[in-house]
Amino acid sequence: MAQKFRLTNSGFKKVNEKIGNIDDTVISEKCDIHRQTVAKITKKQEPVKDVTIIKLFQGLDLGFPQEGRDYEEYYEQTDANLKSSSQDTILPASDQTIQTEKAIEETNPFYIQRYAKNSNKSLEEQCSKILQQSGALIRIKAPQGMGKKSLIYEIAKRLKQETSYNLVLLNLSQIFEIKTLSNLENFLKNFCFYVSDRLKIQEKRNIKWDNNISSHYNSTRYFQEYLLPTLSNPIVLIMVNFDKLFDSTIVDDFCSLLRSWHEDSHLNNSVWKNLRLVLSYNTESYGAFNINKSRLGNVGIPIELPEFSKQQVYQLVNCYSQSQQLSWNSKIINQWVESLMKLVGGYPKLLRDSLDYISVYSKTTVDEFKSNALRGQEPLGNHLLEHWNILRANPKLYEEFCQVIMKDKLVSLPPESRFKLYGMGLISYDGEKIIPRCQLYQDYFYEQFKNSGGNQ
Repeated sequence: MAQKFRLTNSGFKKVNEKIGNIDDTVISEKCDIHRQTVAKITKKQEPVKDVTIIKLFQGLDLGFPQEGRDYEEYYEQTDANLKSSSQDTILPASDQTIQTEKAIEETNPFYIQRYAKNSNKSLEEQCSKILQQSGALIRIKAPQGMGKKSLIYEIAKRLKQETSYNLVLLNLSQIFEIKTLSNLENFLKNFCFYVSDRLKIQEKRNIKWDNNISSHYNSTRYFQEYLLPTLSNPIVLIMVNFDKLFDSTIVDDFCSLLRSWHEDSHLNNSVWKNLRLVLSYNTESYGAFNINKSRLGNVGIPIELPEFSKQQVYQLVNCYSQSQQLSWNSKIINQWVESLMKLVGGYPKLLRDSLDYISVYSKTTVDEFKSNALRGQEPLGNHLLEHWNILRANPKLYEEFCQVIMKDKLVSLPPESRFKLYGMGLISYDGEKIIPRCQLYQDYFYEQFKNSGGNQ
């Protein structure tokens, strides 16, 4: 089944503010989209191919749309989904949950299997084997855009094929409101209910919370006495966007609670052996809270996603060539692989953004693409501008990244700044030397710092 996408509420508003009272026929001609398709997108917010949304944005001079912000993948709700949701009166499954479950089942034609450095075993296989162990805990960390969510879906897909696991996938950025994150008791109560909701344990959801004891003890008792014993097979609890909690007041307490559950799994005959945890978070989200120095800092197995290798970039370019019917021969594919690797390295997000653009504007030459990228134009302009704005809002980081870009020699940075710049994906290491992650960053930010005279 072909992937479908639709405008987010933000993207829908942006498009309609731009078109105003312009007739669909005019928009159709300007964007090279069928008139009926224009109406589907702009009036009904119906799903279409991502290429169509990109054409619409470009034709309306709205720049290159960002997946997740301007548009999102769409999964059709089945009658079974709707029936189940309507009967679920306490904590109904959200649209996002249904979409997540469908995403796990769907085959992603652009997915590239991931490997740790110096390992012949895929990360998908490694994580699946780790989760077979009693009380396992995995921490998947990487900058945004490195493919954490795709890896999670692939791991979940493997687990769903095993009938011996109960899979719970919670996207913390979708199910918890900010106000919930300021009260530990409310958060833990909601957390327990959401887990049982995903497991469809209807009769256990209304267990009363004892206000005379701590919320830690309440939630521990809920899992230990009601949730885990109810199921004959282990629970694999995956928490995506765990960094949603990093700036909250409850994060230290929640990390301590998860650690205590993990440690209890090592006790003989412990029911906690049946709980396996996976936490996924962005490294650039470290602010006042640093998970590496928290109660979860030295427990479980850390998994860090590396960039794509040249061979993996070749696989990705070849996937686009075939799925988008670009009819690229091996010579053209190799040209794009070499150019993209030189410009953006193996950074998955930048590669996908680049190939999304190239597949729509297939007449774009390698030289034109490189020229546009280095001038901060589409499709990478928004990404570069976001980083530039973050740097300008943080004087210390601005000054220290300026040293990395402007000085062609060994630069020594304070550990905190080095950690944050690496977490943002802006730097990497060449032995002891700190260098920009890719040539695009070196050339683009060199011009930015030079034009600003090193001042903000």
